[in-house]
Amino acid sequence: MSSMSKCCSQRTDVFVGGSLSSLILATHHKITNPENEVIILDGASKVGGDNGSYLAKNGEFFDYGMRVYYECNVKELDDIVARSLPAPELVFLKDNKKDPAACYFNGNLQFNSPCLDLRTLSCTEKNLIIEQINNSKKNINKSNYKNCAEYLTDRLGKIISEKYLFPILENFYGRKPEELTVDASTAHFGLNERVILFEENKTLQLMEDEHLRMRIAFPNQRHLPEPYSRRSARGIYPARLGMQHIINGLKENFLALGGKIILNANIQSVGHNNGLISVLNYTDKNTGNLFSINLQGLFWGAPLQLLAKFLGYESKFELERGKRAHLAHVILNKKLNLSELYYLFNFDPSYEIFRVVNYSAYCPHSCSDGLFRATVEYWSNSDKINIQKINEELRDMCVLDKKHKLIFHELTAGPAFPLQSVKNEELMDDVRKYVQSLALRNLLAFGPSAKKHSFYTPDILRGAFEDYGQFSF
Repeated sequence: MSSMSKCCSQRTDVFVGGSLSSLILATHHKITNPENEVIILDGASKVGGDNGSYLAKNGEFFDYGMRVYYECNVKELDDIVARSLPAPELVFLKDNKKDPAACYFNGNLQFNSPCLDLRTLSCTEKNLIIEQINNSKKNINKSNYKNCAEYLTDRLGKIISEKYLFPILENFYGRKPEELTVDASTAHFGLNERVILFEENKTLQLMEDEHLRMRIAFPNQRHLPEPYSRRSARGIYPARLGMQHIINGLKENFLALGGKIILNANIQSVGHNNGLISVLNYTDKNTGNLFSINLQGLFWGAPLQLLAKFLGYESKFELERGKRAHLAHVILNKKLNLSELYYLFNFDPSYEIFRVVNYSAYCPHSCSDGLFRATVEYWSNSDKINIQKINEELRDMCVLDKKHKLIFHELTAGPAFPLQSVKNEELMDDVRKYVQSLALRNLLAFGPSAKKHSFYTPDILRGAFEDYGQFSF
């Protein structure tokens, strides 16, 4: 066994997982503690995880769906991303141009907003909905809800929830809303679930009431006036197509600070004693050689259940899984019929397309050769991807028309993803409680499952930074 530890005077801290969050946090840690040996350890052959990019056979990068870095409003962390590449090699997305999106709903390609547009309802129906929204619970805290059925009903009332939102969730997840967590709703409808009911002037009047403003959406995202349109956080994307460019920049900057990255690592065990993790053993996937790292701090960004297993968690653990998340990367002869909108959510249960990513809207360089790139996220129960079916759905939804020609496509079959279900959340709660019961003083877990309701990168980073400030070094 080879030892990776240095002389006893130098502290060694290990970040497990080479995700975007890990790169940012490890860089911050190295800047804050330049004398420490800081190591990123990952089982893949490159860093970035699903926030990196897929290298297609034509030599081009495509992202694993919609991937933009949305600032977390922690300056120390956001600045690391803003400095990942020279400023001319980055695109900064602000205010109304931070995240404009479309949706396909009720048989229509909806350009004005990704929120469900219900303006065609009768006055009687709208009045009933407004009455239910007015009577809905104030100051709702998502963390108090076990399932999204109760949460959405309390937030928006029975009509909106049962007639419109529940069917969309049931189609994509294959579960009743009572079986899904609030995170399942957030993933589909955004952090603040809203619906459109009225034209702009009446909506502005209603938005003066904070309770209604959090539930009634402005009918046209591009016309949203200040101060509502002002965003404190920006989106950041490379000037060239592919989040991999930011990942590579973060990697090079981390290495330039003296950080180390170990890839193709298969963790074998994690040793702890007297409330401290002291050693991590791993094998190199290519050679089979076993290595040992004597460490003083462990920052865990990989799935928490994996850490729990290494720490002695013995309960049977099997997550419920949903549909397979496939990707179709395409190049077309003309721009998608999505205007300057970054992506499209599909809310029609008759289609299997989940989302369409429109790169040219936020990465102008991606179409500098006169061709237009897109990635289609396609959720299916089948393990096979049918480009013809995807093409037909895109044309049915009018995202493509008769003049569109497919120049190139490459398909990547995805795994069945863990469901955001009540059962899975209960399993993860048990895992969290077990890890916390060990009271390991030199462990900071920050991955997507480390805390409840924390799966978007900004949430993960804010939570980790807060914990970092209380961490004992």
